[in-house]
Amino acid sequence: MALCRLRVVALSPARLLVSRPAASSSVRPQIRSLSTLATPRLLSQLQQQQQQQRQHLPASWPPICPGFPTASQVRHFASLPTMSSSKASTTQKLGALRELMRGLSVHAVVIPSEDAHQSEYLAPVDERRAYISGFTGSAGFAVVTLDAAALWTDARYFLQAEAELDDNWTLMKQGMPGVLSRAEWLAERLSPNSVVGVDPAHITASAARTLAAELAAKGHRLVSLEQNLVDQVRQAAGEAPPGGFTAPLRVLPDSLAGRAVADKLADLRAKIQAKNCRAIVITALDEVAWLFNLRGDDVPYNPVFFAFALVTASSAVLFTNVSRIDAEIHAHLAAAGATVAPYDAFAGHLRDLRTELEADVAAALRRLEEEAPGPEHVDEFAPAGQTPEQARSQQARGQVAKVWLGQNASWQVARILSPELCHIHTTPVCAAKAVKNAAELQAVAEAHLVDAVALCRFFAWLEEAFRTAATAGGGAGHACTLPTETEAAAQLETFRRMHPTYRGPSFSTISGTGPNGAVVHYSARPGADRRLSLAEVFLCDSGGQYDEGTTDVTRTFFFGGLAGTPPPALAREAYTRVLRGALALERLVFPATGVSGFQVDALARSPLWQAGLDYRHGTGHGVGAGLCVHEGPHGIGPRQAYGDTPLAEGMLVTNEPGYYHDGSFGIRIENVLRIHRATPANNFGNTGFLAFEPLTLVPVQRDLLILEQLSPEERSHLNAYHLRCREEVGARFADRSCPGYRWLMEQTVPI
Repeated sequence: MALCRLRVVALSPARLLVSRPAASSSVRPQIRSLSTLATPRLLSQLQQQQQQQRQHLPASWPPICPGFPTASQVRHFASLPTMSSSKASTTQKLGALRELMRGLSVHAVVIPSEDAHQSEYLAPVDERRAYISGFTGSAGFAVVTLDAAALWTDARYFLQAEAELDDNWTLMKQGMPGVLSRAEWLAERLSPNSVVGVDPAHITASAARTLAAELAAKGHRLVSLEQNLVDQVRQAAGEAPPGGFTAPLRVLPDSLAGRAVADKLADLRAKIQAKNCRAIVITALDEVAWLFNLRGDDVPYNPVFFAFALVTASSAVLFTNVSRIDAEIHAHLAAAGATVAPYDAFAGHLRDLRTELEADVAAALRRLEEEAPGPEHVDEFAPAGQTPEQARSQQARGQVAKVWLGQNASWQVARILSPELCHIHTTPVCAAKAVKNAAELQAVAEAHLVDAVALCRFFAWLEEAFRTAATAGGGAGHACTLPTETEAAAQLETFRRMHPTYRGPSFSTISGTGPNGAVVHYSARPGADRRLSLAEVFLCDSGGQYDEGTTDVTRTFFFGGLAGTPPPALAREAYTRVLRGALALERLVFPATGVSGFQVDALARSPLWQAGLDYRHGTGHGVGAGLCVHEGPHGIGPRQAYGDTPLAEGMLVTNEPGYYHDGSFGIRIENVLRIHRATPANNFGNTGFLAFEPLTLVPVQRDLLILEQLSPEERSHLNAYHLRCREEVGARFADRSCPGYRWLMEQTVPI
C-alpha cells in the first residue's frame, strides 16, 4: 500500500488528555460496530441490485464461490472509509464551527487528521478532519478561518480530494511548486496579532513548536483550545459517535511474539537508564500493543487498543479501559510485573511524575547554590542577559533524569510534563518493534503463504470471470458478467476468510479499474463504483491481518487479451518499467551499516525516469508483525526524512513502485521484503552486507510485460521468484485440481 507520509503530533494540562463528547461518561466514546454503519435502506437497495444482476449471469458463473457480496459483506464494505461519490456540503458545519470560534475570539483553527495517539487509521470518534471537510483520505491537515477553509494533503490524495471537497474548501497540494505552507496561507488572510487555535492532544509537540514559531514570525499566536471545537459541532448536530471502548483484548502467545513481556521491559529499562531518563511514556498504540504482547480491535484494520503506558525502573503501568481486563490479561501482565490503571488516570499520573521531576530540579538547584562561586568568578560564556540564578536553574534542569517521549507524543503530554524535562526522541520500543525476531519472521512468512493461497484463488476466479465475458462476446450486452470493483473486493475478502487465523483486512482494499486505478488510495463504494472491463487495466492493492502477521500486496492486471483486445501502449511501457524498478531494488545487496531508504529509492524509479515517468509516493514503508500495515521508523522514499533510520537486518519493508496516468489507468506492483544477511564473495571493511528477500509470493501477471525490455538478469530473477511461488505456495494447495492451483501453475511458467 503506497505511503509517503511520516507521522508527526498537541492541549492544555487543565483538561483531560483526549477530547471527548460532553454527553459521554466514558473516557472515549464507544466505537461503532462496523456492521451498523450501513443503513437498512442501503442494504435493501444493494440486495435489489444483486438480484437484478444475477438474472443476467450464466448458470456456471462464478466458478468458485458466489461473486456478489453477502449481506454481511455488504455491511462490512459499506463501513470502510472510502472515496465519496459526490461532494457533501460542509456549509452548515463550517458555519457552526465559526460561531464557536467567534465566541472564543479565535481567528483560525487547525484540524489535524490524527487522534491523541497519532494513529494513521482512526476510530469513528476521531474522524474530525474528515467530518468537517468531507475529505476522507487518511492524510490531511485542515485550516479554517472566519471566512476561508483550506486542506493540505499529499500527492496520493490529490484526485480524491478534488472529488470530495466542496466549494467551501481550497485544496493545497503539498510538495507542488508554489503551494503555500499553512503559516504562509494564514498570514495572507489574517489581520495582525490574530489567534490560531488547536487541540493540543492532536498535534505533536514538535509540530506545535514549529507552527507556533512560523505564526509568530508572521505576527500571530498559536493557542491551545480547552475543548475540541469539531467535537462540539458534532454533538450539537447529534452526529457524535457513542461512548466507550469495551472490545476484549487478547494475549499474543510467546510463540508468535518471540519474546516475553518481562524481557522487553528489562531491555527497555536498560535503554532509558542509559539515556539518564527516569521514565518513558508510550503513546503510540502499536508500541503499547507490541510491548505488552496484547492485541485488540479498537481501530479499523489495526489489531490495537486505546491505551497509554508509563514505565519506570520499578513499575510498568498500562492505562486502558479496565473493565475489559479479564483474569487472563491480569495474569499475563502480573507475570511481567505490570499493572493496569484507568485510561483517564493517565494525565494525573503524568502530573505526579512532573511533581517528582520538579522536586529533583529543586534539590539540584540547592546543590548548585551551595557550590555557587563568588561574584569574582563570573561565567563569561553565559548567554547574554541571563542572570546567575537563571543559569543555575537551567543547569539544574539539565542535571536531573528526564522523561523519554516519542517524537509523536502530543503537545498535551509534553506540556503536562514540561518540555524542558523531556527527552523527545524515537522510542526504544519503536526501534525494537521494527527489527523482527526469529519467531516473528517465521510467523509473518506463514501469514504471507496463507495469504498467497487466498490471492491465487481470487485471481483465478477473476480471470475466469473475464474469460466468461470474453467468450460471450465481451460487448456491452455481456458487461454484467464482470464484477464491479466492490464485488471483486468482497470476493477477495471471502477467500481470505476461509483461513481460521484471518482477522480482517489490514487496510481498505484498493480495487480500481481504469481511471479509478490512477487514484493512489482509491476505495470503492457499492453502487458508486465501476464495473471491471476487458478494455481497462485493473489494480488491486490489499492486505490481511492474520494471527501470524500482516500482509500487503499489489498486483496489476489486464485481461483484454482474452478477447483479443491489446493493452494501451503506455500501460505496457509503464508496467514493464515499474516491474524493472521493483526487480532492481529487490536484487540490491548493500552494506549492513549506514544505508537508508533515502539512498536506495532511486533504484526503483530509475527505469521510469529513463522514460520521463515517475510516481508521487514513497517506494516502501515498514510493516508490522501482526500489527499496523504502515510501520516506522524506516521506509524507502525520496524525501530526506527517509534517511533518518538506516535499513537493518530483520526489518520488513514494502517495495511498491508505480505509475498513475490520470483519467486512464494506474499501475503498481508491491511485495513485502525481509532484510536479511547477504553473503557476497567479499566483505569490504568487515561491515557485512544485507539483501532483500520477498515474503510476498504471488505471481506477477505477464500480459502487460514487454519481454524484450527485460535484461537476461531481470528475466532470471523473475523466473526464480515465480519458481518460489510455484513450489512454496503450490505446496499449500491440498486439491491440485482447483482453479487457484491451476492458475498458479500457469502464471509461473518460466519466460
